Amino acid sequence: MQLRKISVSEWPKVLSRFQDSGLSQKAFCLRESLSLPSFIYHFYNRVHRAKKAETPPTFLPVIVKPISQYHPEPNDALVLILPAGRRLAVSAGLDCYTLKRLLDVLEERQ
Repeated sequence: MQLRKISVSEWPKVLSRFQDSGLSQKAFCLRESLSLPSFIYHFYNRVHRAKKAETPPTFLPVIVKPISQYHPEPNDALVLILPAGRRLAVSAGLDCYTLKRLLDVLEERQ
């Protein structure tokens, strides 16, 4: 059996006939002398495009803070954000001993 060549513009009609036929993909392709792999490609390509068109765009929330709440930090600072919104910025040159003492004090306050 020789398979029929279907142009790209004909595939929508072929796929509509398939949906109206009630046949399996294989049975429809046999009846219409179509290549099953080509049919599957066009069928799932159509389904994928339809799903892509139905998918709404995804938006992420944006929180805009008033300028008074913005506290720029030095570029080389380590910033620790504490409960209740407190911020502690430590410069990169801080020695380890002083940082350890600072952390010990903060842990005692909890």
